[in-house]
Amino acid sequence: MASIGKKLLLIILVFSAVSVDAASLINQIRFEGNDVTRESLLRKEILVSEGDELDGNKILASVQSIMDLGLFRSVDYYLESSGDAEVEDQEVMDLVFVLKEKYYLIIIPQSRTEDNEIHLGVQLRWDNIGGLNHQLKLVAINHGKTSGIREKNLQVKYADPFIFDSDYNFGISLAENNSVTENLLTEDENVINQSLQFSVSKFLDRSRGSRGYFLGLGINFRSRQFKGVSSGLMLDETDATSLSIHWGFEDVHDYLYNRGGKEFGYSAEFSHHALGSLSEFVIHNVYYRSYYRFASRPDDNLNVQTIFSYATDYVLNEYAFALGGSDDLRGYDKNRFEGNAQLLMNIEYLTPDNEHKRLRYAVFLDVGNTYETVHDIKEGELNTTAGFGIRWKIPIFVNLDLRLDAGYGFTDDDYRISFSSKQAF
Repeated sequence: MASIGKKLLLIILVFSAVSVDAASLINQIRFEGNDVTRESLLRKEILVSEGDELDGNKILASVQSIMDLGLFRSVDYYLESSGDAEVEDQEVMDLVFVLKEKYYLIIIPQSRTEDNEIHLGVQLRWDNIGGLNHQLKLVAINHGKTSGIREKNLQVKYADPFIFDSDYNFGISLAENNSVTENLLTEDENVINQSLQFSVSKFLDRSRGSRGYFLGLGINFRSRQFKGVSSGLMLDETDATSLSIHWGFEDVHDYLYNRGGKEFGYSAEFSHHALGSLSEFVIHNVYYRSYYRFASRPDDNLNVQTIFSYATDYVLNEYAFALGGSDDLRGYDKNRFEGNAQLLMNIEYLTPDNEHKRLRYAVFLDVGNTYETVHDIKEGELNTTAGFGIRWKIPIFVNLDLRLDAGYGFTDDDYRISFSSKQAF
């Protein structure tokens, strides 16, 4: 009988949007279904506490805040009477959040499309480690051999959103990759890149959970070696130690079939000889992303992204930016355009299939280019891609959206097909 009463009360609350007496108080907050996720993590995200007056808007906002973690297939709640407990003649209620967790460990094939060739690898993702939303990502891609040299891409990332149970987010990233480039003056070069990055950030108003304005700092170590393919000799090498700062705003919500909200920010990275760097530069980056939903078609999405970046000099003897590929200008080869300044604009419209709403159809427009210096932007041309794609949202895993795009690049009068396991932006 008690379980029937809970379900009945839940149905009433869902349809009445928590139409409760404002004088009622929250006695206890409990969580059900969090077999892996720790309660301490969930309490950092909700906007209500024991002893608060019942506020339907805050409860619904707390449900959405938990959902925005991306760790759950669904989040519901119900209210339960605390029996004979009363506080100065006020009724007290227990608030119970009901969660349905996703699978947190996945190994999936990884692919990259370059020059219409598909390079395969593997990706391991382990989310919500220890029930505290720690994230581990391992990527290994084999690009095959060029001039007898195997080209590969290896990445390891680890993130802790509340390091040492504080309000600070900590991240570490290691990467190594190499590629063979032609050199008409001497022998071909095997270019080897290595990097190690640390970052710490914090949302400035923790009462809003993991959203709002944030500030972050980082330190980055990079090295680049140029080795002769035939001789194996070191032809050149350089490195950079840099400091970075990142300020921005994030308020993006994860809904059943799409996203809503916006995020924007500015980052700067400084590399100087005083830090022990051989490569000296400053990189500025400004971005804005917005995900629009519509009252008449709430499952549709209009997604917009704008990025403007420039570097004061070359970064490790090469251009700072490259555009072209599955994540920016989708109608062109990977890294088709290179420069020390870039301008990029992406627009996507997504609508779900009527019968299977987790299957979505997309049309998109990508516009952008790179430039030798920031001063060349006002006189430079823009490259345009138009295309269509298919998205398949897989809700049982964290942030897994299979994406197939076909884009036509007007500058090259050619098309490219790309596949990915994440959204473009």
